[in-house]
Amino acid sequence: MNFDEVLDQERLRECLATGTGKGVKIGVLDSGIESDLPELNGCVKESYEVIQRGRTSAHISKLEKGEDVIDHGTACAYIIHQLAPDAELYSCLLYTSPSPRDRG
Repeated sequence: MNFDEVLDQERLRECLATGTGKGVKIGVLDSGIESDLPELNGCVKESYEVIQRGRTSAHISKLEKGEDVIDHGTACAYIIHQLAPDAELYSCLLYTSPSPRDRG
């Protein structure tokens, strides 16, 4: 099976032309999102930090303000926001222990 067989090309064109993302929640699992970036117009609703510890354990913390340790997640969020300006974004800053902040 290829991608064209499962994707209705006309429906995709219609969604890209008329869709705004209203009512859609999108999780961005990446390097985090700078949530206070003016270009994102407040679309980042919540931010979390997920630190993997070993194969079976993770520590999850809710962040007061989103941050991005290498700016990749923020770039992805900006692209999503351009395509779906009314969507709600939820940021997960992912890394393994120790965190970049622990390394100094």
